Amino acid sequence: MLSFKFKDKVLKAIADRKIDSNEELNPLIEFQLSKLDTLRDFVSNLKIYLNLFISKKRNVSKEYEEIWSAKSLENEFGDLKKLLSSNHRNFHRIKYRGLESPRWWFNSISLLMIEDVIKENNFDEVLEIGSGNGINLLYLGQIFPEIDFYGYELTSSGVQSSQNVKNNKEILSNIKKYFSLENSDTNEKELNNLKFKIQDVRNKIDHPISDKKKLVFTNLALEQMDKVYYEGIKNILNLDADEFIFIEPFREFQNPKDILLLKNKGYLSKNTSKIFKSGFKKDLFKFYRGVRKIKYAAGIVKLRKNAY
Repeated sequence: MLSFKFKDKVLKAIADRKIDSNEELNPLIEFQLSKLDTLRDFVSNLKIYLNLFISKKRNVSKEYEEIWSAKSLENEFGDLKKLLSSNHRNFHRIKYRGLESPRWWFNSISLLMIEDVIKENNFDEVLEIGSGNGINLLYLGQIFPEIDFYGYELTSSGVQSSQNVKNNKEILSNIKKYFSLENSDTNEKELNNLKFKIQDVRNKIDHPISDKKKLVFTNLALEQMDKVYYEGIKNILNLDADEFIFIEPFREFQNPKDILLLKNKGYLSKNTSKIFKSGFKKDLFKFYRGVRKIKYAAGIVKLRKNAY
């Protein structure tokens, strides 16, 4: 399996700074696991094995309608200092090193990898399937104003959150600062290159066929689609695109314990065997520098049209 390598040196430097440094906009703190942490890990692992054959039943649509209603981007990014405060932290691991990080930190690394792919190619359109509250495209739309971005999302609250922020210059500026580590304010122009639409991946994704060069990506969206995965991946791959990128917790990237945990939670626990398309080359990449969520890993699957 390949390791992801940035083609753009600037983006690589930002990713490395996010991982290695204590930056003003990204105060990462290393930590040592205490005896209590070790005990908690043991109890957590015990629960996983005791629930070996149990898979959590989920109503993903209802669950995420509530999440995106409560986690509006106005609340999340209205105060950048508050976002980075200790009350808004999660834990992630880099290999075996402990790392304390802000809530959107893991997502910021995966988004830099997508940005790197976009910079390498001259895409006219970029589609995100499972765009959630729109945060990925609200950042990318500022970086690439010449590209048209389309977000397809299951929930009405996610689409509404995306629309609410599209012309909110303060929130857009904070999002850009957080992901790019730049202190400059965003452009004063409105984001007219973004469109968001409600879409259930079990149904055909009605995006116009054209000669425009397209990228389709998911970023921890299939993670929530275990029950509808086969229908969803079929409809995604039926899209007319030149490249597909899936940043997801596929089985190939997990250890046995991770797979059990994903199954217990009702998250994606499938392999990549259904991700193929005639005339496309398939590659699997490990997440940059082994960064992972604390309880399971994610990796990159790339399908690239052979002709370009």
